[in-house]
This record gives sequence, C-alpha cells and structure tokens, in this order.
Amino acid sequence: MFHKKLTLPLTITAVFVGLVSFGVYAINVGTDMDSKLLWAQSEEVEYEYFCPMHPQVISDEPGKCPICGMPLSKRPKVRAGAGEEGLPEVPMVQLSPRQIRMAGVKVEPVEYRSLTKTIYTVGTITYDERRLAYVTARVAGRVDKLFVNFTGVEVEDGAPLVWIYSPDLVSAQQEYLLALETQEKMKNSTLKGMVRSADYLLEASRDKLLLWGITEKQIEELAKTGKAEDHMTIYAPITGTVIKKDILEGQYVEEGTAMYMIAELTHLWMMADVYEYEMALVKLGQKVEITSATFPGQTFIGEVSFIDPFINEITRSVKVRVDVPNQDQKLKPSMFVNATIKIPLGGSDGTVYYCPMHPEVTSPVPGVCEKCGGMELVKKPVGVLSISRSAILDTGLRKLVYVEKEPGLFEAREIKTGFGAEGYVQVLEGLMEGEKVAAAGAFLIDAETKLGPGVGMQYYGATGGPEGEEAAPPPGGHAAHGMKPSAKAPQASEEPTKETVKMTRVQPETELAVGEEMRPIPIGASPVDPVCGMDVEGPEGISVRYNDSIFYFCSTNCKRHFESSPEFFARRHWAFKEEGTVDPVCGLELQKSRATRYTYNNKEYYFCCDHCKGVFREDPEKYLLEQAQHKDHEH
Repeated sequence: MFHKKLTLPLTITAVFVGLVSFGVYAINVGTDMDSKLLWAQSEEVEYEYFCPMHPQVISDEPGKCPICGMPLSKRPKVRAGAGEEGLPEVPMVQLSPRQIRMAGVKVEPVEYRSLTKTIYTVGTITYDERRLAYVTARVAGRVDKLFVNFTGVEVEDGAPLVWIYSPDLVSAQQEYLLALETQEKMKNSTLKGMVRSADYLLEASRDKLLLWGITEKQIEELAKTGKAEDHMTIYAPITGTVIKKDILEGQYVEEGTAMYMIAELTHLWMMADVYEYEMALVKLGQKVEITSATFPGQTFIGEVSFIDPFINEITRSVKVRVDVPNQDQKLKPSMFVNATIKIPLGGSDGTVYYCPMHPEVTSPVPGVCEKCGGMELVKKPVGVLSISRSAILDTGLRKLVYVEKEPGLFEAREIKTGFGAEGYVQVLEGLMEGEKVAAAGAFLIDAETKLGPGVGMQYYGATGGPEGEEAAPPPGGHAAHGMKPSAKAPQASEEPTKETVKMTRVQPETELAVGEEMRPIPIGASPVDPVCGMDVEGPEGISVRYNDSIFYFCSTNCKRHFESSPEFFARRHWAFKEEGTVDPVCGLELQKSRATRYTYNNKEYYFCCDHCKGVFREDPEKYLLEQAQHKDHEH
C-alpha cells in the first residue's frame, strides 16, 4: 500500500516534467522556424519601377512616368549594403537609350591582349671602356720621332708610334749583353752554382727589357748583333683610332707619361636614361632599337648590358648601358640618339595558371587558389587582362571603371592597374575576363552619378569634392536640377540612412529662383537642356543667351552649371537659334539674318532699314529706355 501511494506522485511528477519539456521544445522549434521564415522573407528579392527614358524617375509602385507618360518598367531594387553609414555597397547608374546616344557611351569587353610596352628615351653614344688603351712612356727619355702626329689616325695592333732616345735603355741593353756573355763563358764550367748564377742574371736582365716595352723580336735582334741601341720604338697595343695625342717631337718624357689614347670604334656604348617608374621593365639582354637623325630610316640594334644600381637624384632616372655593334663606324661618340625598348607585357617562357577570381594569383603548375579557398587555377591565356585607357577614371587616389551589368545599367567599380601599352591598361585586380566596361563616355556616366544620392555620397565623381567635405551631395534625379523631390526622398540636409539611400522620386514641376528670367519657347521648337539632356516643355522656360543662341534649361541648377562652363556645354547641338527680333525704333518684327546691324555697348541691335539705324545712333539710350518700359508694361 505504501508503494502504491509513492508511485502515484512520482508518475504525476514525470508526466508534468515531460509536458514542460515538450512545451519548451515546441517554443524553441517555433521560434527557430519563425526566425528561418523571417530570414527567408528578408532574403526575398525586392523590386522597384523606373522609366527607361527618364531613369531618375523611380517608384515603389507600378504607374506611368510623370514626365513622358511611359509605363514604368520593373527591375530588382538596389539595396544599401552594410557599409559605413549605410551607403550603397555597389553604386549603380542607369541611363536611358537617348542619354547613351547623346553621351557617346560605348562598351568593350575585358579580355586578354598581347600588349607590348614601348619605352621611348634618348641616349648618348660613347666609347666602350673595355676597348680603350693608353700608350705611355715606360722609360724616361727624349722623343725624337713621331710616326703618328695627329688624332683620328687609324692604327693596327703593333704599328710603330714613337721613336724615343733613352740613356737608361742603353744601360739596360748593355747589362743584358754582359749577362749573355757571362752565360756563354760559364756554359762549360764544372761549378754548377756559377752556371746557375749566370743563367739567373741573364733572365733578370731580359725581363727588365720586356718590362720597359722592348719586344721579343727586338731582344733577339740585340742578342744577334751584340750592339746596344740608344733609341727605342713604342708600338700600338690595339687596333683602333687615335682619339687623343699628348706628345710632340723633341719633348722629354718621364716614365709613365701618357702619349696617346686609342679606341676601338667598331663596338660602342649607348648610355640611355630610363625613368624610375619604367625601370622595372628593363632587363639585361633586352634588345634596343637605336635611331639617329643623321641616318633617317636606319635602325641600329643594341643589347642592354648593364643597369646602374642607383638613381640620379635630379633627373629621377637610371642609366642603362647598351652594347652597340658599329662595324660601319656610322655612329660616332658623343652623338645624340633616340632609343626604343619594346617589352611584351605578361610574356612567359612557360605555361602559367591563374585564378579567375583573383588574377594576381599565378602558378607555373596546376593547383588551387589560396586566396578564395579552393578554386581551381586555370591556364592563363596569352597576353594580359586589359581594358582601354579611356575606360579608367583616375582620381589620384584610386581608379574606377563603370561595368555594364545589363543594357543601360552601369556599376562603379574600383580596380588596380599595371602598365599601359597601345592604348590599353593592364588590369591587376577588380575585373574578370568577359565583363564589359564603358570604354567611351565613362566621364559622362561618372557625372551622371551626381544624380543619385547613394552613388554621390560614396563617390563625388572623378572631379568631386575633397575628402571630408561636410556638404551633402545633391539629391538624385531632377532634384539635382532644381526639381521638387517627393516626400519619400531624402533632402540634401538629411543624413543618409539605409532607408533613405535610394534614387530620388521626382515631380515634373520646377522651382524658379527669385528674379529668374523666363523666356517664351517659340511654337514648334523642341529645346533640350544642354546640361542634363532633358526636353524642356511648356510655353516658356528658363534660358540663357550665349553666342547669338538661346539655351533652355529644365531648372536653375542646370542653368548655373551651364554658366560655369558655357564653352563646354555650348558645343553640344542642343541650342535653339533665335532668328526673330524687333526693331527698337519702329517696333517692326524682323529676322536677324535679313536685318541691318549696329553694335552699341558691345551688344548688337537689329533694324529694318538704314533710316531706323541712323535714328538709333543719334540717341540710343532713348530707344533702349522705351524698349525696356514696353517690356515692363507687357509683364
């Protein structure tokens, strides 16, 4: 009975614990499923609607463009990334087909090209120091005769140069003859020591003559005749040209006096200067093309033989020595020449494998990329990954390109570049083979980024504001042109957030600045804003007269842009030529091309006839005042 009573509470307790555990499990599972559901929902693709003709018009709901009435197209929404201050991680710009045509935007693929970097420099021809020789006096004496008495003479190896008298030479020859006679007498002696001494004395006196420049042939002649010569002939040590002469007949010389300098001109050096930013490309053994204005159309080929181990502090260049064959002796020392070094970029003697995601990762054998964690390396195509030089916007701190993600949609991307050649630039990081970049019109696409606050806040354009500038970038779309943004759009004074970083929704009305002049738009005319390319519609519009033309603008902001650089914007063909005018004297409407002109205060006025022109010249202020009063009355 006792056990039964004890079992019942234990059973109830076990059931209670099980229910509690199941409840906790159910709560956890439900919470986890809710989390997964919320996460999945957060990963759903969000869409927005935009006008293909006016990409700045964006809406969260379907509808029509308030500018042209075209139905809005659907596309995935560009999200704000998790970057600093909620700025977009990938800034994008969308252009209409008309904007692309007007800006001349052209895209080209990123691909491997066989490029050759060409270094152009100048150099000076000089002597090959390994082929120079001095002729010096080895004994003191007097020069009695010169066989070569002026510079520029070509001499052969062993040719006589100087005939010199030297008392010391006579004593040395007599010593040699005495030693020769002693050896002859001691030849049959039984005293071996005496024989060895005689041989040693003869050898020493002979070496002395050789060191003084006496040739073997001359020594043999001396031994044969037994008569000492008081003159000695000095011979050329190499074949070449006498480039320096420092001796005259009758001149006394000391031992070591330099008399001639001979250079072999069939091999020369060319000393070229290569700037430090190009010296990494120059290697020993590279071929160099050398040209001279003296021989137009002729090219001399040399080879890099030495690169100085230091840089000139003044010119910021390094000296490169080039060996140049000169068998015809057309090149002369001290001649200025032009040098061209052609270096293939990306050249390799063997097969190279690389990572498509990280092109800078290369290997001579197959393998995997260590940077991205396992992607197989692929065989590298011939050449280097490159894009057109015009596609790159260089801010000085970084380089940007605009990648076409889809027709009309461009993504700004930072890249790292290498050397440039043949109009292309080597890409080290940031782009992959097959992607398309804006090769023409990139600057205008970059200028269009000012219409988007997300892009503008991350990058102020290639000529944008300085780093740390506190002024907020202009709002997107026509808000940047003086148009009123919608209530959802961020104002210029607001701080960007993840919710506000998007392209601004716009309304078609404009805000007119105080005192802004409005000019009627002629019937049948279709003016286009020369700054943004928008059609200016309505009975009248904001305008500026420049170079006898009238330009209409969609907003005061575009007008201010035009006034800051009228020559640039006026080159576009979006100008309306004003032909109609009014005679300030008689008030007759007339055409400028058929009117009589008169310039007053640097401004031209038009008249129907010479009579009205003459009347105006007598008192121009009177008629200008009446004309101004008439305009005020009309307004």
